[in-house]
Formats: sequence, C-alpha cells, structure tokens
Amino acid sequence: PTSKVNEELAGSSNSQVTHKQASEQKEVFPYPEISNEELQEINDFVAPVEKFFQEEVDSKKIDEDAKIPQETLNGLKSLGLFGMQIPEEYGGLGLSNTMYARLGEITSQDGAIAVTLAAHQAIGLKHCIMYAIYAIQ
Repeated sequence: PTSKVNEELAGSSNSQVTHKQASEQKEVFPYPEISNEELQEINDFVAPVEKFFQEEVDSKKIDEDAKIPQETLNGLKSLGLFGMQIPEEYGGLGLSNTMYARLGEITSQDGAIAVTLAAHQAIGLKHCIMYAIYAIQ
C-alpha cells in the first residue's frame, strides 16, 4: 500500500499533494470550535491579565536582576495563573487548551514569566492529577 500511495503522490502536482495533506490533517487535527460562552469567558479573563502585564510587569528589571520580583509573583498568583490547567476541583482555573493558549499569548510577553508559568502547568502536573492520591492532588 505504501508504494501505491507514493506512486499516486509522485504523479500529482504539488498543489494536489498539499491539498490532500491538508485535508487529511484536518481530519486528524480539527480546529476547535469555541462556543459563545467560552469566548465571553476568555475575553473576561484576558482583560485583567493584559492590564497586569502592561502595568505591573517590568521585563527589563526582571532581565537585569535575573529574578522575578515577589510582588510580580504574588500578582500572577492572585490572577490564578499558576493553576491555569489545574482542575477547579483542586483549586485551579481549569482552563481549556484554547483558553490556556490565549493566555499564553499574553504571558509570553516576558520570557522568564512564561517559563515559570509553563513549568507549573507541565512538570508532573498531569501525573499528579491522574494518578496521585487525593492528599497530593
């Protein structure tokens, strides 16, 4: 079967291959649909985060000092950004991947903050949520 596919692709123009690949990819990775409710929730949550980054985050100072100030970390914490993907039942925000990605557009304005927040969403988080005893969760 692989050689037959290769023969078909070899006889096709680049645009046909691209179209076929795009069609197959869409079936495997469909673009997520966002409900009006989720869109409103995203917009409501984005505004205070954008405001915080515009008014409170001093990226130049963070880079010069090689440290995120405690006041900034406290602000990130008060916004719930250390628990973006932690389910609400465990005290997190329980954001969807779409909402997490949208906030990532904002938090990535500062590399140190982006890495710090990403670490709290990734390192061991899924394992703890799925397999840890309740006391750890």
